[in-house]
Amino acid sequence: MFLAQLRGKGPVPPAPVATHCPGTHCAYGCGSTAGSLCGLTPTPTVDEVLATLPLLHSGEDAEYREEEDLVLINGSTMRHSQQVIAKIGQIEPGKGPISYRRLHHDQARTIVAGHRALPVHPTLDRTISVREAARIQGFEDEHVFCGPRAQQPLQGGTALATLGRAVAQQLQSMVAPRAAPRTKTTMRPGRKAASQPPITPAR
Repeated sequence: MFLAQLRGKGPVPPAPVATHCPGTHCAYGCGSTAGSLCGLTPTPTVDEVLATLPLLHSGEDAEYREEEDLVLINGSTMRHSQQVIAKIGQIEPGKGPISYRRLHHDQARTIVAGHRALPVHPTLDRTISVREAARIQGFEDEHVFCGPRAQQPLQGGTALATLGRAVAQQLQSMVAPRAAPRTKTTMRPGRKAASQPPITPAR
């Protein structure tokens, strides 16, 4: 993602202000104790964002399912053969081929949906659902992915909702001060308004 400005139109927009501490990747050196030096909220882990979603098995239909404390939308899981499930079961977190790479428990890479395939669940032997991918990408649970189920992963993959929101807020803060407030035109004392020609209705 790029932030740019036309030459001569103003300064280059600065990068968005960090909202969460990346732990071992923090510029302040927080390390394993996220937020200890920078004071930011630790970045939620993959396990944390998936913790409140139901643990569904391969091939379950959950496009709309009412759970005890959650209305699950776009939660259907891909149907795998027993051979594929056995193959997935041998993959360790953070490893595996591109088509079946298991997510790490801590931080997730950018989720790329190729040929309807999403990464493998960090603990279950199946690929993640569209809703699980949306949780990791920062989408709210109320966001619905429409269209055929084969197209839904392509809508959520590489769609960095959290980053996009931060960039939009940064740009909005830069544009807002420039916008001149609209003032109501007042008529000077003793001055009459110009007469307007009558409007002829169209025939």
